[in-house]
Amino acid sequence: MLKLQKEGNLLTTLILLTSVVVFAQLSVLFIFFFINNHTAAALFNFVAATQTLLYVTSVILPVVRFVLEQIVLYVLFVALIWYVTRSLGELCKLRERQIYTLGIVLWCVSVMAVIAANHCYFPSSHFTALDYSVLGSHVTVSAVKWLLIVLCVFLAVALCGTLINLVMQLYHNTHRLRHSLVLLLLLCVGLICVTHQFTTRPYAFSTATAQQPNVIVIGLDALRPDFIGVNNPNIHTPNIDQFVRSSTSFTDNYTPLARTFPAWMSILTSSYPKHNFVRGNFADLQHVHYNASLPAYLQQHGYETLFATDDTGALTLTKSMGFDHTLGPSQGVNTFLLGYLNDFPLSNLIVRTAVGKLLFPYSYGCHLAIATYAPNNFLNLVQQGLHQRTGKPLFLAIHFNLSGWPYYFERPNLNLTLPGMYSNDAEAADKQLGDFFQILAQNDLLTHSIVILLSDHGMGLGLPGDLMLTDARYQGNPRKIRLTRYAYSDDPHRYVISLENSAWKKGMHIDTSFGYGSDVLSRQQYQTLLAFKGYGVDLGKPHIVTERSSLLDIMPTLVDVLHLPHVANLEGESLKSYLFHPEYHVTKPRMFFLESGLTYPEMQQAHVSVDKVLAKLGKLYRVDAKTGLVFIPDDIQRLMSHDKERAIVWGDWALADFPATQRYAYGFDPIDKHHPHAQRSFHFITFVVPPRLFLINLKTKQWTNDMHQPFVRTAPLQPLLTKLRDFYGDELLAAKFSKKTEKLVTTSQN
Repeated sequence: MLKLQKEGNLLTTLILLTSVVVFAQLSVLFIFFFINNHTAAALFNFVAATQTLLYVTSVILPVVRFVLEQIVLYVLFVALIWYVTRSLGELCKLRERQIYTLGIVLWCVSVMAVIAANHCYFPSSHFTALDYSVLGSHVTVSAVKWLLIVLCVFLAVALCGTLINLVMQLYHNTHRLRHSLVLLLLLCVGLICVTHQFTTRPYAFSTATAQQPNVIVIGLDALRPDFIGVNNPNIHTPNIDQFVRSSTSFTDNYTPLARTFPAWMSILTSSYPKHNFVRGNFADLQHVHYNASLPAYLQQHGYETLFATDDTGALTLTKSMGFDHTLGPSQGVNTFLLGYLNDFPLSNLIVRTAVGKLLFPYSYGCHLAIATYAPNNFLNLVQQGLHQRTGKPLFLAIHFNLSGWPYYFERPNLNLTLPGMYSNDAEAADKQLGDFFQILAQNDLLTHSIVILLSDHGMGLGLPGDLMLTDARYQGNPRKIRLTRYAYSDDPHRYVISLENSAWKKGMHIDTSFGYGSDVLSRQQYQTLLAFKGYGVDLGKPHIVTERSSLLDIMPTLVDVLHLPHVANLEGESLKSYLFHPEYHVTKPRMFFLESGLTYPEMQQAHVSVDKVLAKLGKLYRVDAKTGLVFIPDDIQRLMSHDKERAIVWGDWALADFPATQRYAYGFDPIDKHHPHAQRSFHFITFVVPPRLFLINLKTKQWTNDMHQPFVRTAPLQPLLTKLRDFYGDELLAAKFSKKTEKLVTTSQN
């Protein structure tokens, strides 16, 4: 009786100690997420405002499952320490007091090992940031690794002793229930690992031929063409470089809208966002307009169609688009709730494993769950999905989000400027791309294939030239520029902007931009990577095409190259002639239409904050009760579309229509010299843009917003304005005042 009581004392103590640690973790996450990190606090408001908790099947049950799994993990943690302690006590014939002391020591060592491992292998974890905040520069990764090695050696010795005792106890047939449960647990874990290993092995067979090849479209999120090694010797991207050099590369390619979902819809439907109704991320799929999609069309012609992405938060393409299978982490609002907020040291060590794939489907391979994201986890999901093939020629569309936000920290010692984080992610995405090509080769998918490598859009990084407007090229009185000036991203201070539009402050500039989908006059946001390469398929010799093209052109090009029947009402044009004839060029320039992403009044305040923005999102966004997908209702999307910028690009000229709204950019807090490794807060910045037209000569870089200038007479302003108005109609604001605008244009032209 005394023995049972003392055993109970050890178990009770371990439970109490673990409960204190769990409470401390919750407190830390509350501080980081809901006090220091406005995004997570606003996420809670977002959930409340969208009434997400009403959706039991799609939201509540996964949340309940997640909480129960976390509880089970800590129960197993306590049980394992208790079991190891009892086993070592039996093996070494220790007294009860010694066993109790050993249990406390093992618990302390285990907790320290978990924290140290989280520090070493999860640099984006908020607990790693806490380590640096508390201990500052005294903590180095090398020192923590040495500590972890010592702790692991101690635990390894304890586990070896436990295994020896397990064999002896089974041989003597004592404590059968206890040891049988341990064996059952080990068997279950082993079975999961074996199953995982089997489903991620290569599956090498394909019926593709040179006449009906596989079609593989690879998207890299937010990758600027000037941030790959081919165009920038400071960036190390050997896999992208090798592909681009051995392909037909289009160096002046654009996306109609610099956001992920609209860009991919333009790729898959060859229609502008205005016509397919995807005017931003989180569009309502029930109201998407398209006559035919590329996957559905290829499906009709004998192709098996797959779509894969690690960005299931914003890119919610489903089987309704014509895909036989969709691969990647689980989709829905729980991608934000359970993916983004899942950051506990113990579960972090499990998320990347085969067991983690089973327990945490919203975190495993999900780029939004940046604290635990591992590029190979997503590739494992892709490899597993390739086992579902039936042997038909394959159409695979895959989008990697690693080169976009949120930023992936492979190493804790990083240059934490915005361009530095972006460069690091571009290089990490290149490595992931190289691993993906190995998977394609191992699965016999490159014997007869057409591979297209692209980026969905670029990104403004606050660098000089990220906006094509400069003071030096302005045509007119400089006092009439009246554009907001703000510092470049390498400014040591926080990105502070000047709303004094007439002021020429030192260090404040107009020729830069931040983010994506925010500036139609930012070439770096709207220009994308695009390259075609044939594997066992003749696509012409590798060369560079400098003619202007669009993501809209991908579908008509594939239809043409595959010799399939013509598809009506496509807004892109086939690039086949460019592929096979390097000298080919058009004599009549094409027109291209661009628009910015959706915005709303809460982004138009002098001191906008993320919590206010997401609180507004909770009123604008809805959650599908059946699927859990987040979307903007169609009527709200149409209302918000009036605040967009719109532009037409035609030959050497661009005409942009700016509404009478403020717009936003974003940046990060300055680097703290005392805590250089701590995570930096994300902030929105607003700046004013009055309603007006902007006319730019793309060749000379001259521009003006004053239509009375002689410079305007050198441009085809009337045709530009007419075509822009014909395309966007009543959506235009600066050009909506037709009588005044027509009179101004006529006067300028005469």
